[in-house]
Amino acid sequence: GTGSQDSQSACWRGFATTDRVIAESTDNNQPGGTETTLRLRAESGGDNTQTSGQYNATIVVTGVAL
Repeated sequence: GTGSQDSQSACWRGFATTDRVIAESTDNNQPGGTETTLRLRAESGGDNTQTSGQYNATIVVTGVAL
């Protein structure tokens, strides 16, 4: 990924087919939980044409205690 600060849109990394920790905290978040925002970036590479417009994606997230 890029970036090292916990600031909006600063840190990102590519998708993987293996398990990956994307958020964690040592603070208690019971009973209300903690909001975590995930953002997506898309690219088609320098040799491809990507039509301008809005794209949608679906991500399935499973939360587990580490």
